[in-house]
Order: sequence, then C-alpha cells, then structure tokens
Amino acid sequence: MIAAMTRRLQAAQPQRPVRGLTRFAALLDRVLPRYQGVIRLPEGAYLQVDSREPAQRWLLYSGSYQPAVTHALRQHTPRGGWCLDVGANLGYYTITLAAWAGSEGRVAAFEANPAMAAQVRANVQLNATRDDFAPVDVVAQPVHHCAGPVTFYVSDSPGKSSVVAGHVRAPVEQLTLEAITIDSYLTAQGWPRLDIIKIDIEGNDCNALLSAETSLSRFRPVIVFEYNFKTPQTVAADTFALLARLGYACQTLERNGRRSTFDWQRSAEQAGTSHVDVIALPDGS
Repeated sequence: MIAAMTRRLQAAQPQRPVRGLTRFAALLDRVLPRYQGVIRLPEGAYLQVDSREPAQRWLLYSGSYQPAVTHALRQHTPRGGWCLDVGANLGYYTITLAAWAGSEGRVAAFEANPAMAAQVRANVQLNATRDDFAPVDVVAQPVHHCAGPVTFYVSDSPGKSSVVAGHVRAPVEQLTLEAITIDSYLTAQGWPRLDIIKIDIEGNDCNALLSAETSLSRFRPVIVFEYNFKTPQTVAADTFALLARLGYACQTLERNGRRSTFDWQRSAEQAGTSHVDVIALPDGS
C-alpha cells in the first residue's frame, strides 16, 4: 500500500527522484519486515527485489532506478529498438529496455559478476512469457577495450564489482574472466542495428566505449554512461576524442533531470563527486 503510493509520486515526476524518498524508504526498512519478492514495474515488467539492498529498496518504493537516466533512455528507445545494457546489475535496465523495445527489438545484457548474472537471467525469465518483450541475451563477461583475460574484483556490495582494482576497496574475491568487446559481440551476433547503449561498469565505462568504435561509427546509437573522474587521463582523452570525431554531443544528466553541456576536462574541477551520468547524442541531436 505504501509502496503503491510512493510509486505514484515518482511516476508523476519521472525525470527526477522524489525528494526525501531515500530516507523515507530507509526508515520503513527499519520498522517493516524484510521484503523479498517480485514487484511489477510501471512498464509492466516484473523484477525480483530484496528490500535489504538499498538500490533494490529504492526500486520497491519508486519503481524507477536513477530516474534521470531512466527518463533519458525512455526518450530515445524506439519500439523495435536494439539495445545494450553493459553492467546489468540485477537486470532493471535490461528488462525495462526489453519492455520498451517490444518483441521486434533485442537486448544484450553484460554482467561480469556471476551472482548478479544469475539474477539477471532469473529476472529475464520472469518476463519470458510476455508477447511484447524483446529477446534478451545475458553475457556473463566483462566488457573492456580489448578481448582477453582480466582480473575482476568482486565487491561485498552487489553491483559494485569492477575490473578496476582501486574501485573495489576490499574485494571478497578475485576472478580471472575473459573480457569481450562491444564490436566483437555485435559482429559475432550479426546485429543489423543498435539504438541504445547504457553503460555502468564501476569506473571502466570509457574502456567499454573504446571497444565500440566500429559500432558507434556504423549505427550511431544514443549512449548513456557513468563517467568516473578517476578515469586515467589518456583513456578519458581517447574516449571523448572518439565521440567528438564521430559528431557526438555530450551532456551531463543531473539527478534532478537538468542537462548541461559536459566537458570532461573542466567538469572534474567542479564535480564535488566521484562520477557523473552522461548522455552522448549522435549528430548533436
């Protein structure tokens, strides 16, 4: 009952989070029993959540993860769209993109953490019988600038694992995994189009973008990614030079839904935070 009310509040302002909802949800978590079960998202898709995990608790009470990012993706995901979810976590964006794209679309979800990849598969399976749901391929590999073995540092916080050593303070496990590139995946799968790339891989987003040069040039998808201000300068410079060369315009996606021109060299000085969400639009559109 409470969750239904707070989700309606979030739905009324889809581009920004409801003020105070995070604190309110945390308070409810202390006084209400733990919720582990399936919720129905505004798009009609189903997702299994655990209220003890902060990000999943937010989904329980809002129905939308990172509203500014979700709103931007919704604006640019066409019916029949082909989409990549790089860093799928438990699969919120995977199943949301699949619901938006519909049966004529397609989604590939990349999640390197084996436990999280299993959750993505389970959440995809929850929606498998829907007629208006895009086929989903779950790829349990890290995306990197080149293919080959990489060390993957597993965090004790779901979804916070990374191939960037310094990004995970106290990894509970280190895995050697075979990295994949976006270009190699799309070529091997024979994708005829690509409309959306969403990337959130804990500090390695720029390297993932560098693995997609051919695909960006050919398909010109809209890209939404998380830029970490600790990204090595050479990697950042190469990434934004690539986007500029291909005619992409980059904007900051602020939490309140506002957008502003993103300059990776100047924004680090003004950030006051470790990362920022960025939308890259082809042809400056």
